[in-house]
Amino acid sequence: MMSQAAIVSLSSKQARSAAKSKRIPYQIWNQIEIEQMPPFPFPNIGSYCPKDWELVDHFQCDKCGNGDGFSLGTKEIKARLQVGKAYAIIEEGEFQLVIGEFKYIG
Repeated sequence: MMSQAAIVSLSSKQARSAAKSKRIPYQIWNQIEIEQMPPFPFPNIGSYCPKDWELVDHFQCDKCGNGDGFSLGTKEIKARLQVGKAYAIIEEGEFQLVIGEFKYIG
């Protein structure tokens, strides 16, 4: 199991990489896109918040796609996604991810 310090370190590393390559959250344009998932196309941006984007919410999900009541599974993730919002991985552990929900403010 990863320690909290290891998770924070990984998030910082991902943030530096995302900033350097100017990655932005993946925006959902229509309902068909959601229906065709997975695979989920969300980039891992760690703690980086790109210019003109605002983190508005986040949720935890299971990497294997199984929900357990605490972490969302594939079906719950798809139900949570909204057209017009954008999503990115903002934290990653050994078994779970935290997905950030962003809105464009530029």
